[in-house]
Amino acid sequence: MVNTLPCGHPGRTGSLRLGESEVLLRDGELGGQWSTRPCPVRPVNDGCLAPMPSGWLALTEAGFVRIHGDDQWLVGPVELPEETCEDIRAFPDRPRRGLHTSREWVWDRPIAWLDDTTVAVQGLGVSHDRMLDGIELYDTATGRRTGMFAGPAGPMWGHRGLLHVTTEDGFEVWDPADGARIGFAEGFRPTAHDPATGAFAELRNDQLRIWDPVG
Repeated sequence: MVNTLPCGHPGRTGSLRLGESEVLLRDGELGGQWSTRPCPVRPVNDGCLAPMPSGWLALTEAGFVRIHGDDQWLVGPVELPEETCEDIRAFPDRPRRGLHTSREWVWDRPIAWLDDTTVAVQGLGVSHDRMLDGIELYDTATGRRTGMFAGPAGPMWGHRGLLHVTTEDGFEVWDPADGARIGFAEGFRPTAHDPATGAFAELRNDQLRIWDPVG
């Protein structure tokens, strides 16, 4: 059985296909060819593979494994610590051996990579009935939470160290270093991002609207 997953990172976009012992990458151009490289990684399930700036992050039975697009594919795995919700409430900022945020009955929250070692996770709190809108920042090498701020809620992307969020009112740009909103485009609600060019796109009423970040 072979599963195909959409994915992308700077310089390369397309589809990633998981086989028994290899990863097949297809470029985003129509009719692009599959390229094959050996990859000794077996994700837990179809949803356990996510794009990151320099490759992909897979969740395996042994923990998180980084898959790079260069000659060396495998870096890791990082062992997942065993923790309870009480542990996290008591020691929210302690170093951890791997990125592992435990949240009761909270799934499919938006995440975005700011760089190869920093990931932004939406939602403040550890339980669905106490979750507030905002962002928590984590160092993926240690699992340590490095920052948090209230505000963003909606589909989210990271680009050049900034967070871009689609909300009901429009498109927001946030600086995670200051926890401040630094840009807003009213009425623009993109659903796609090209990580190679940085462009964001919205398709509405058969019209394609594209916004390119400055700089």
